[in-house]
Amino acid sequence: MRVCAGFSLLIALSAGSLSRGALAQSRGATEPSQFAMDARHTGRSALRGPRVEPRIEWRVRARRRVFSSPIFAGSDTIAFAGVDGAVHGVDANGIERWAYGAPSGVFSTPAFNGSHVLFGHGGGAFVAIDARGERQWSLAVDEDADASVTLGNDGVAYLANRGVTAADSRTGAVRWRSRGARILGGPALTADGALVYADVDGALVWLRAADGVEQRRVRINTLVEGSALVTDDNAVVVGGEDGHVRKFTAQGAVAWDVALGGPVRTTPALGRDGAIIVGSDDLHVHGLDPATGARRWSVRTGGFVRASARVDRDGWIYVGSEDDRMLAIQPSGQLAWSLSLGADIDSSALIVRDGALAVGCDDGGLYLLSER
Repeated sequence: MRVCAGFSLLIALSAGSLSRGALAQSRGATEPSQFAMDARHTGRSALRGPRVEPRIEWRVRARRRVFSSPIFAGSDTIAFAGVDGAVHGVDANGIERWAYGAPSGVFSTPAFNGSHVLFGHGGGAFVAIDARGERQWSLAVDEDADASVTLGNDGVAYLANRGVTAADSRTGAVRWRSRGARILGGPALTADGALVYADVDGALVWLRAADGVEQRRVRINTLVEGSALVTDDNAVVVGGEDGHVRKFTAQGAVAWDVALGGPVRTTPALGRDGAIIVGSDDLHVHGLDPATGARRWSVRTGGFVRASARVDRDGWIYVGSEDDRMLAIQPSGQLAWSLSLGADIDSSALIVRDGALAVGCDDGGLYLLSER
């Protein structure tokens, strides 16, 4: 269904030049987009983020807070969702192109397969909508669909809820289902064709992506709210409610286990140098050595870190905090700039063109921050 007029965006444009066409310069029209940038959840972008403190180029405001992360939905559209259930597509100037109203809140980050935007909502279903905001298919699941959709290169969407459902991302046709405990984060795809996720029962699980057959299961005995990260050597990294970050080999053995100073409720990101970038409720963003887990650097924040980091093409790191601030961190771990948006930032940023990023905020705003 199309969204009703009550979900319309309030648009505020700052002074200065508009950015029409800027998205089209940086993305292909049909390039997939999803949570943490890819199916491995590396958080790596091919674009360059702002090097100096940016200005607010524009802001669009939904009715309620934006918890999920914005994505590209074509060459000239950014899609984002609010916890009121409204999913919006806006152009390079923040002007709404389409909108869709789900029956309940959207906490998951949408995914784009080249023609459809896919997302889950609190009403217990995953939905695909087209470029007009019209629903194309819907797939009911057992509980609130709060895990982000993971897209494979073969057009398969992996939908996590109580177990995982593999479905054709364009038609919704189910290929296979696995049953299990509830999963809060979207599964990650490994280089050898496995899906890996953590469930609420404290297990890290590998499934064969082709048919959903379980390959291995490891007990971690803590809640994982984020998703797993698959590293360049096919290892798996997860952060836990117990404050630990754990790295597992591709065979499921523990490579290292490091305790931070507070719960880790984010998905780790992968630095260009291989460092594991992770925020914590210990009021820090950490860069961990990929071989040992030792802290290479830590940047203090004024609030909990619930957003997953974005890493640009040169290794700069961009992450928001619950002290209302957006941070830019150099690859060495030095804080480059910090900008207050006036409300908690739980959404991961999206670099939309060189020198500019979009990020959601708890005031209901999607902000476009630009260094020019």
